[in-house]
Amino acid sequence: MSRTNLILLGVLALLVILYVVGRDEGAERLAGPAERMFPAFNKEAVDRIEIEGGWQGDAWNFRRVGSDWRVASAGGYPVKKEAIDTFVDAVFNLRGENAVGSSAALHAETGTDVKHGRLVRVYKGDSPMAEFRVGHNPKGYGSYQEFFVRKESDDTVYRTRTILTKDQGDSDLDRGRVQGFAWHNYLNRLHTEWLRDDIWDLADTETEEVWLNRGDELDVRLVKKADDKWDLFDSGSEEPVPGDADAAESITSQARYLRNSGVLGLYEEVRVDCGLDKPEMTLVLTLKKKVEKTPAEGEEKEEGEEEPAEEYVTLKRTLEVGTKITRPRDLDRETGEIETEELYPIRIGGEFDDPEEEARSNFVFLVTPYSIDPLRKELDELKSKEEEKEPAEEERKPDEPAEPETPGEDATEPEKEPEEEAAEPENKPEEEPAQPEKQPEEPPAEEPKGEE
Repeated sequence: MSRTNLILLGVLALLVILYVVGRDEGAERLAGPAERMFPAFNKEAVDRIEIEGGWQGDAWNFRRVGSDWRVASAGGYPVKKEAIDTFVDAVFNLRGENAVGSSAALHAETGTDVKHGRLVRVYKGDSPMAEFRVGHNPKGYGSYQEFFVRKESDDTVYRTRTILTKDQGDSDLDRGRVQGFAWHNYLNRLHTEWLRDDIWDLADTETEEVWLNRGDELDVRLVKKADDKWDLFDSGSEEPVPGDADAAESITSQARYLRNSGVLGLYEEVRVDCGLDKPEMTLVLTLKKKVEKTPAEGEEKEEGEEEPAEEYVTLKRTLEVGTKITRPRDLDRETGEIETEELYPIRIGGEFDDPEEEARSNFVFLVTPYSIDPLRKELDELKSKEEEKEPAEEERKPDEPAEPETPGEDATEPEKEPEEEAAEPENKPEEEPAQPEKQPEEPPAEEPKGEE
């Protein structure tokens, strides 16, 4: 076969491939996306969401109150509205596509069974508009583009990729430009996706005093004198001692930036169960915050006028720590083992100007041990290390004077014994004849002093 014929055959094969691909793509565009799993689902009518089951073993109940959403199962703690909107949009866009089977064995394998599947119910009034179980991601947790989903009223399991309305491109079928919904995050990590993670706002404050109490174990106050200078008052001593600045800053820094890892519920309802009726630790902070002054409308500063003196307000904040709890964190699909995490229940208190911040003092939060570890310091760790270093330095100076770098520079050094002075020329017999004129003193001249 000639070279020309080979080229023509190659061109023909390419045209056939392009035709087949174009035909399939056109057929897909004409067919459109698969039918929505819940065709009658009305996003605007949703007023309750329930999430339960699975290996987590917990249950969440979200309810709409006016225009806001609350965690009804946690005393009515507020929910981020954008989280609700994103989740409802994801349910609306669930589609019955890519069916993979309907056997009980497949339910267990895909995690859509009663034991492992996370059950989701979305209500309008008392009637669920959507009821389904979400299994695991067929590609693993590294990618959330696909998930196994099964309607509670149907045995069929779908391998679906949920497309969010707000992420779509110019066309509903423009799949290369959209993002899948993170079912794993929204169902298994509710505290990070649905709830605000800030507990209080102390970012622009300076700590003046720290009182730390751990029952009969520790009761101390750290009072700031100046930058990097703190006084430590121990309940068992009459006079203060220098406090460790690093320890004081570590305590205040962690308390200042506390982050929420979950909400147990209202304090009055859960305080006994989580040990906050008798806190293991109590921290009281006295802080100051600069008053931001804004000039009155139409008021201008005159040339040469001095800046007004800075003004501060004093804030009081308390932190109570209960008994450590353990909860499920993740599931190892290969071994079936559930990974856990340890968290501390806490309650905040104080005199709040912000109504939202004051409302948070009615709830019990969960925080990581990293936030609480600085409160476990012992008394010796809270004392300044400089207090120990300075006396040691003073004791060393009179007893250990600096030694000369070159032997013979200080011939009258009191530490040296006469025998050492006399022995020096014997150890270096060749140096003296080589440079006799450079020797400042003859060692034998010191020998009479040693003999005396």
